[in-house]
Amino acid sequence: MTSIRQNLTYKARTESFSETDINGCVYGDDLLRLALRTGKEFKIANPHLNSESPLIKGRFHNFRCHSGLAVHATDTVSLHDLATGSILQPRLSVAVILEGTVDLELGSKHVTLGNDDGPAGHLWMLTRKEHFRRTSRKGARLRKVIVTLPPSWLTAEMDGGKAEESGLQSFFSQHLALRSWTPSEHILKLAEQVIALQSGSRLMRCMAAESKAIEIVMAALDEISAVPTTASEPAIANDHLPPQTRARAERIRAYLLRSLDRQFGLDDLASELGLSVASMQRAFKAAYGCPISEFLREHRLLRARDALQQEGVSVSEAAYRAGYNNPANFATAFRKRFSIPPSSIRG
Repeated sequence: MTSIRQNLTYKARTESFSETDINGCVYGDDLLRLALRTGKEFKIANPHLNSESPLIKGRFHNFRCHSGLAVHATDTVSLHDLATGSILQPRLSVAVILEGTVDLELGSKHVTLGNDDGPAGHLWMLTRKEHFRRTSRKGARLRKVIVTLPPSWLTAEMDGGKAEESGLQSFFSQHLALRSWTPSEHILKLAEQVIALQSGSRLMRCMAAESKAIEIVMAALDEISAVPTTASEPAIANDHLPPQTRARAERIRAYLLRSLDRQFGLDDLASELGLSVASMQRAFKAAYGCPISEFLREHRLLRARDALQQEGVSVSEAAYRAGYNNPANFATAFRKRFSIPPSSIRG
């Protein structure tokens, strides 16, 4: 009879290049050999299963590249309520959650990755070793790509000064820093391609995974470094929001700030974010205390004011940048907001 082990534990091996691909059932010993590439010690603490028990089913793909970058891609369904844990090394992790949610504990922080309304992106930074615990529900499907970079990847960026200028250095230096981001359609396609990688030699698959993963990381870092932080930008108004609602609101805000040049309706915005209009509006107002339309109007008017003062653009051009087809309507809104006509502050 096969003995039951209360905890399945496996010490990680150090390899410079590897790929593991499972398409079917993933067993206890498989997880102990594979998932461990993200930590020194990995445990399946619950349920108490033997090594031959199937734990999840689907596609489970791990790449560990020469550069130290690691890619973990899955399209799986949990066959049990599972709790797993490990001790993680310092790292930057970038996640694209295509479907499903996963609950994590990183040290003292509880994090929910993904949302029920569509794809989501997340980043987190560990500057020192940290305990990690993940729980999943029986029957839950999870489609995700997680890219992990060691601190050596970030050193050149920080030493060059660009990270400090863009605000990334603060993120890289903060233990348990967490941010949400909005993957574009292109990034979502890259994540799908990483999950589906099958053809070619092991080396070619690893190179393909690494190149796509680097592009995913670049997009995430570009987004969090590009989001402006100004005194006029509203802070989260409700400190007691559930983590999932907070993350959703931050995704919406980041997308809005990147899209001030575009004109779009709420239906279009919700579709691009993978949310319903109702849930999008509800999450944003709960977090920031104002409707999305008010947030857009405020930031577009601020941008128009800056263009008038700093660039000396015409009132018609400022109106266009603020999204107004009629300069007279823009002038009325501008005067109402700043108590002066736009023509009086041109540089």
